[in-house]
Amino acid sequence: MKKYQQLAEQLREQIASGIWQPGDRLPSLRDQVALSGMSFMTVSHAYQLLESQGYIIARPQSGYYVAPTGNKNAESASHSSHTR
Repeated sequence: MKKYQQLAEQLREQIASGIWQPGDRLPSLRDQVALSGMSFMTVSHAYQLLESQGYIIARPQSGYYVAPTGNKNAESASHSSHTR
């Protein structure tokens, strides 16, 4: 598994466990670089992956936030389980 995938997985687990709640602002890319010790490009790639998967949203000039539903796929699965 590549480093950006490892970071994305770590953040996904933190979101799933409730460490990061919907609407919470994630550390900036620079702060995450300092926290993780990974390169700026690696952190940026991890955030882009999480955004493409619906876990986080980017707000221009504001940062990255946990998506309101946590994950589009999880919402779809939940909705499907409630239908007949």
